[in-house]
Amino acid sequence: MKVQERRQAIVEALEAAQNPISASDLAASFDISRQIIVSDINRLRQAGYQITSTHRGYIMSQTLQTVPLNYRDRICCRHSLSQTQRELEIVLDHGAAFESVEIDHPIYGLITASLAIEGDQDIQSFMSLTQDHQGALLSFLTQGIHYHTLKCPDKASFLAIKAALKEEGILYEN
Repeated sequence: MKVQERRQAIVEALEAAQNPISASDLAASFDISRQIIVSDINRLRQAGYQITSTHRGYIMSQTLQTVPLNYRDRICCRHSLSQTQRELEIVLDHGAAFESVEIDHPIYGLITASLAIEGDQDIQSFMSLTQDHQGALLSFLTQGIHYHTLKCPDKASFLAIKAALKEEGILYEN
């Protein structure tokens, strides 16, 4: 499939969708990488399509229906800098968002930082910042161990996130 045909197919899929479609799902349907989908979405926006990024995926702005994130819970993770983007993608692909990150520092105790990551653009911005600052993540102070408070649609979504993070070797279970 040519690039223009794929982009038109993405537009048609988003126009037909009643709910957001994740970048991962779009990528799988076209047998391409998630990053290519992100690039295609950016090009489609430049061409004038009103595509909104939500914590659940992409949707045409006129059909946007927000899903309330009423369930909050906390997870413990441990990963390398190279796994950071994957951690973020897993959470967003399950319809959740990041509220905060915390570390339990041996000297200063609990250190909490706001972490409002709710869409693909937030992921790209965050990853860009890590590159600009040579990956100075808060979790580096605790050998990669950190906590996230997540906002999820429900407990089932939270449990699915935990399972996916465990499968990736990111969930930390002490």
